Amino acid sequence: MSENKIKFNIIDFSIVLFILAALIFGGMHFLSPKVNKVNTKTIEYTVLLAEKSNFFADALKIGETVTISTESKDKATIIDVKESPAKILTFDSINGKYRYEENENKSDVLVTLKGTGTETDTMIKIGNTPIKVGKSVAIKSSSYSAKGYIVDLNVK
Repeated sequence: MSENKIKFNIIDFSIVLFILAALIFGGMHFLSPKVNKVNTKTIEYTVLLAEKSNFFADALKIGETVTISTESKDKATIIDVKESPAKILTFDSINGKYRYEENENKSDVLVTLKGTGTETDTMIKIGNTPIKVGKSVAIKSSSYSAKGYIVDLNVK
């Protein structure tokens, strides 16, 4: 009977060392927490306040600072206000089609706001308030409060 001895030489040792180094590097790379870069930016976005009373746009003042969230006290500044007649969708039973008609008692108000916030790879925020197109937001001041939807967003 012959005895088989396992012999390690320098090549075997270097292969084992290379495998251990690859496992350690891979574990550090894939298991380490991902850190997003945070960049402070100027964020301009437009909010559509639909079907407000005709005098509502007069209450919005350019340069006024407003609160943009119901959960926190995040602030933005009004930089533009545009008012247009509100349109409602009605059914024309004579022609069998839907059409838009202007509502004389209501206005659609587009309010452009500017604030300083952060931009990461996955989110844009002003303070703790996420800013996304389509998101419902509240605009509040000491004299009015309204809810609308973000329809445009520019990050500078």
